[in-house]
Amino acid sequence: MKEIMKKKYIVYGSQAIENQIGFLFSRTPKDWDVLSSSPKKSARELERKLDRVSGGDFFFSRPSFFKKTTHKVIYKGADMKPNTSDDIGIVDFSKYEGQETVNVRGIKMVKLKEIIKDKRRSLSNKKFMFRHDKDRSDINRIKEFRRLRL
Repeated sequence: MKEIMKKKYIVYGSQAIENQIGFLFSRTPKDWDVLSSSPKKSARELERKLDRVSGGDFFFSRPSFFKKTTHKVIYKGADMKPNTSDDIGIVDFSKYEGQETVNVRGIKMVKLKEIIKDKRRSLSNKKFMFRHDKDRSDINRIKEFRRLRL
């Protein structure tokens, strides 16, 4: 959290939704999605910092399979081998593309309307069929929050 504030990164995805609509309406976030001007460099820096803090080589970074401009920082899991089934994603760094932001408790986050626009774009793309349930759920949760808030 301090690293995100210090480096002035922008949070998006399920963490941004949870921080803007509350934990009662959002699904439980599993990782952090962060926008950065240089995702590869940011992922490498965070990996090194986490390894230094943990006192070993427990993390690795790699580009995403679906979007090569996205870089992931991943915990190696119990077997301590990268790219196995027990690995746990920690942070996904993507390129900042001019999304509108809002400041929530000192952290820049993508606005809900931008998140909905992105989720709808994902729903219309068959390549991201594996995400459709999550994206539909997120859109419905945001709509329900807005309906109850007004």
